[in-house]
Amino acid sequence: MGKVRARPADPRDFEDHRHLQIETLTEAAARTRRRDVQERILQTKAELGLLISASVQYELDRLSGADGVGVIASVASVPVQEVWRLLSGSYQPGPAVWAHIQQILMLCRASQAIDRITTARQLFNRLAELYELDELLAQRLRGLDHRRRGVTRSLGQHRTSRPHLPEMPPPARAPSLPDEGDGTAGDDAREPEGDPSAGSPPPPPAVIPDLPDACLPKTRKPLRPDPMMASTKAMFADTMRAYRVWAGNPSYRELERRSDKRISYSTFRNMLTSATMPAKLDHVEALVRALGGTAEDLQRWATAWRRLAMVPESGNRDSGKRIVLELPHTG
Repeated sequence: MGKVRARPADPRDFEDHRHLQIETLTEAAARTRRRDVQERILQTKAELGLLISASVQYELDRLSGADGVGVIASVASVPVQEVWRLLSGSYQPGPAVWAHIQQILMLCRASQAIDRITTARQLFNRLAELYELDELLAQRLRGLDHRRRGVTRSLGQHRTSRPHLPEMPPPARAPSLPDEGDGTAGDDAREPEGDPSAGSPPPPPAVIPDLPDACLPKTRKPLRPDPMMASTKAMFADTMRAYRVWAGNPSYRELERRSDKRISYSTFRNMLTSATMPAKLDHVEALVRALGGTAEDLQRWATAWRRLAMVPESGNRDSGKRIVLELPHTG
């Protein structure tokens, strides 16, 4: 099969969500926009599926066995059900899904792995942005629906309620003027009391702790990702993505809200889709805090970041090389 190339980037896929003014869209406009986004999701998934299928088919032709997909899954350390799910397009973009795609592409037809992974990464990033945009439009439609239901309910209560005469309020007291040179205002000039924290976002929810004996099924490592185990900047970036999933996999918009918009959602997205660790420690700190990290978590992440940031780039790159395994010939 010929090499699958990504179609030219559609500028609509990368435009800033703020410019879309989703919060001002009417219901009809939001539905039309969402249909367009869902069509592009299907198209992008199909392009990525062709790329994966071409690589898998190449190895199946070499193996010429009845259980070729099982062999590929075993050598790539990917559950066979995940391989079939990727081939059928029955998935949503996430760090674990991308790790499986990358493992399969590195294994199948390894001589062209780098080009295929680069193309697949572009398609996968586009797919993740489209899914995020689809969720924002769905939230807009739910908000409009709730607002319409609330207006209908209030109108019904107004029509069925009996008219009544309001009670006469007591005579209003004349406002007292401040004495000249006193520097104090009268009762009517006082600031209304209220919650000083009104308008600020609530703190990130505390992360539910794991059971003491909880561990990953194959490696028997603890579920909580540990940045101190990362020996390269690429491993540090992988650990950040795993930490986000472990903390509940909140959306980029939710991370922006939890950080009180000090870090934009696009910065969080770039951090969590990059192949290397962030260049700034305060970005890592903001991410850990937004994910509900404790003081001990902040210390571990900061220590791991400093240790890798002080390593020369060449040494760090050499230590992160991958070993590509070719499937054995059978027969």
